[in-house]
Amino acid sequence: EKMLSVSNVFAQQQKKCADQLAACDWPNSLAPEILANLICGNCGSPLLAPVDTKVSAKEVVLQCQSCATDVEVDDVLGKLVGVHFQFDAYIAGKEGGLDPYGDCPECMDTTYIPGEEMCILCGYTLDYDSCQRCGAELTVDDQIYGGVCDYCDHMLEKNG
Repeated sequence: EKMLSVSNVFAQQQKKCADQLAACDWPNSLAPEILANLICGNCGSPLLAPVDTKVSAKEVVLQCQSCATDVEVDDVLGKLVGVHFQFDAYIAGKEGGLDPYGDCPECMDTTYIPGEEMCILCGYTLDYDSCQRCGAELTVDDQIYGGVCDYCDHMLEKNG
């Protein structure tokens, strides 16, 4: 009976942490879903809750409810994205598909998710979605070329 009581308290605390995490101002729902798998690096507890839910996603600090260790979301979300999408990244690499995540040109974190068409940390969306020269679909990596694909950028530079 005592174990059941401890289990109930833990489940209630875990739900409270998840609810507080969801209450933060995220660009979409994927970030809190990924962060729900985070554990405290100090004590191993999964009970992490935001210190303040009224800040931007990049400013969210999670605090371990067991040992009070603070974790800044922008320090860990990129690493967790890699873990979350590791199977998809493996398949993309093996079969030649698009990477399931990449570096965001706005916040420079590894939190741009092509499937969501946005950065799940800062909310950045693509400035250009198709090449102005050939019409090819542009990826987050093509944004540096200012509206053209990498091939057209190469050809424009080559031909002057």
